[in-house]
Amino acid sequence: MNYDTSFNEQALFIMHSGSVSVNLIVVCILIKIKLRLVDFALVCIIGVRCIETFLVLHLIEINAPGFDLIDKKELSDSIPFIASPGMILAICNYKFDLLFTTPMTFLCTILSI
Repeated sequence: MNYDTSFNEQALFIMHSGSVSVNLIVVCILIKIKLRLVDFALVCIIGVRCIETFLVLHLIEINAPGFDLIDKKELSDSIPFIASPGMILAICNYKFDLLFTTPMTFLCTILSI
């Protein structure tokens, strides 16, 4: 494979799999330090995912090296891909997630699409 194709696949792999694993490691470390931070775990995971998606969209827009071959349509499901299972499985504080995490997820999904 040439450099552009391999970099394209690496960027998408890091974005889809790397963000989840890094977020889970950070959240587990924070929860070990202070148990109350479990309420903010879902916000951390979805927030980092949103930031990462918009960063990759920006790199695609400016045609950064290696990002010029990525199709933006592949990124349209990147936030719901993490947010939906996270909201089903990892809700700890219903009021906080209902009032903050869910609107943040909807807004970022609408903006990314």
